[in-house]
Amino acid sequence: MFSQAPKDVERNLHNITPSVLHDHLSYLKKHYRLVFVDELAESRHCGGVAAITYDDGYQSVITHALPVLADLDIPFTIFINTVSFDKRVFWRDKVRYIINHDLVEPCERSLRITSKIPGMPFYRYTKHPGNNSRVVDQEILNFCKVVVKI
Repeated sequence: MFSQAPKDVERNLHNITPSVLHDHLSYLKKHYRLVFVDELAESRHCGGVAAITYDDGYQSVITHALPVLADLDIPFTIFINTVSFDKRVFWRDKVRYIINHDLVEPCERSLRITSKIPGMPFYRYTKHPGNNSRVVDQEILNFCKVVVKI
């Protein structure tokens, strides 16, 4: 396991330190009633209520965020991306690899179905709801097989 992000994808990550996370969550706890996401979804009146969620189930949530959440006694939900169960690379990490290795232009030329969204950079438009994530994943995988040789 990595103690930090692999060099190929370490840039362009949306990470913060545990101390900054503690500060942010302390602020939220002071100003909102923090609940599990299910309770928030079922609530008729969401004012003053918030839920903490983590996408994709990265190990760093368990190793770095969990102690902070436990210390502050904050409920949270982790959404797990199951690609790692199949020993596949998560498509968002492929996107970061492409960006970090200056491969955006050749990748964009290879896209047949994924749409560029005017005014959005590659990273953002590949996440846009107008693009099907399965299609984006497949097109990026096809590009990587040819160019990156994965």
